[in-house]
Amino acid sequence: MKRKDRTAAIIRMGGLYMLGAMSLLTPDQMLVNGFATGQGCDSLLQQAKQAEIAGKFSDAAGYHLDCLKIEPRAADVYQRLGLDYYLDGRFADAVPVFTKALSLHSDLWGSALFLGISYYRLGQYQKAVGPLNEAIRLKPDLNDAHFWLGAASLAVSRTDTAISELQRVAKRSDLGLQADSLLVQAYRKAAEGYYHSLEASSPDSARFYEIRAEHSGWEGKTTEATVEYREALKRNPDIQGVHRGIADLDWQGGLFDEAAKEYEEELRLNPLDGESRLQLGLYWLNRGDLERGRQNLEVASRVTQDSSSAYQSLGQAWLKLGDLPKAELSLSKAVRADSTDTLSHQLLAEVYERMGRADMARKERELIQKLSAKTDNLSTGKTMQQR
Repeated sequence: MKRKDRTAAIIRMGGLYMLGAMSLLTPDQMLVNGFATGQGCDSLLQQAKQAEIAGKFSDAAGYHLDCLKIEPRAADVYQRLGLDYYLDGRFADAVPVFTKALSLHSDLWGSALFLGISYYRLGQYQKAVGPLNEAIRLKPDLNDAHFWLGAASLAVSRTDTAISELQRVAKRSDLGLQADSLLVQAYRKAAEGYYHSLEASSPDSARFYEIRAEHSGWEGKTTEATVEYREALKRNPDIQGVHRGIADLDWQGGLFDEAAKEYEEELRLNPLDGESRLQLGLYWLNRGDLERGRQNLEVASRVTQDSSSAYQSLGQAWLKLGDLPKAELSLSKAVRADSTDTLSHQLLAEVYERMGRADMARKERELIQKLSAKTDNLSTGKTMQQR
């Protein structure tokens, strides 16, 4: 999916979520101070709700406008009208409506959130920052607000703020993958700034060549990246992270033996480098040296706290070694670290079956089915939103 289409789908899902949450309030439950009371607007609000359910946001907007003629200071109706415009792609129309809602009732975090996103969609990134900060003040754990504030900050080159906000988006939320994608861009942008400062102040330093190597790697120029990494090592043979950078490139290219040597060099400089330990463990596990693989994976699981991949790989090693209790322990930790990883559940089910604990194996397989169904439903929902 193109980035623009993916962003539009995310925005649409967020707006529909807000409408769904707001539809739980019937007109007679709404506050009198700044909210519609239901006296005169009841029928119009119900018609608007039905139009929203049918996806007829323009019709819903008409009903809300008629309601506002009766109750011109109903902040909640302005908020719903703004969401109708927003979901209909009328972002310029949504901005003054959300602004009016906030002027009547300043605690409407939904209006603050979607006012910020509307500004973002209009390309007015600087204007988006204020309302999104206000949404976070009103609702600190709002993933959507942190995501869009991160996106807006990145657009205006505030990379530190962008990174900070995007890191606060829950990984398992609907926005988790998109936040990770923007984080990569933010890190690259920050690295570019650092690169230019180094180019001006230390054009022949090891760190300068390391940054150049990272840039080449991001652009898919693996040969150039390896050359730059080697230049960094010439200037500082003890610099940490460079051997792992070369190893990662070798690993991606299928040069596993060469990668293993570089990971070992990295560990010579930094024995507690968890990623190098993990990759070496996988290397020896795949080579059939189960004990050597297990040893590296054991260290990796200790130094990379709460790493589901390290626990999962260690569990696989114990399973191949036939130590089922230790395999169960490691895989249970993998599941606690990431309960959505179906492979960990599959391996745990295999362990339980081999231990003769059919009931536990059955529970794991039921969990796998639920996770698979949830993934399918999310994919179907996103496809429908994109349409």
